[in-house]
Amino acid sequence: FGTKTDYGGTPIVLIPTTQHKIRMKIPIGTKAIVSRRGASVGLYEPGAYFRPAFYRIDYLVTTHHIPYHFSVNACPTKDNVLISLGVDFLLHIEDAETFVYSIGPENMEELLRATQAETVRGLVRGLT
Repeated sequence: FGTKTDYGGTPIVLIPTTQHKIRMKIPIGTKAIVSRRGASVGLYEPGAYFRPAFYRIDYLVTTHHIPYHFSVNACPTKDNVLISLGVDFLLHIEDAETFVYSIGPENMEELLRATQAETVRGLVRGLT
């Protein structure tokens, strides 16, 4: 977490390899979505847990703030002057289960780009 990958992305959700141990270790800076025989049993905080071998960590989700950058090019103002903007903001995942199961890390980029670009364009169009 927190470092760029070879293709320029920042990992926010990890899927651990299959584990069949009675000791689960959840690293600091993450929350784990845990299942028991395939059914979710909830969110686990960082720490060490002793559970039967059929408990499994399905996802590790970062609790850190995630920097996000995007550009809006050739956006007209109210006076029809074209400007380009670079926008940076921090993203924080509040509800890890909803994020993983509803939005998903694969769809997050598209969702952010679409909503933020349109919001920024609407704001710029009102400027003179």
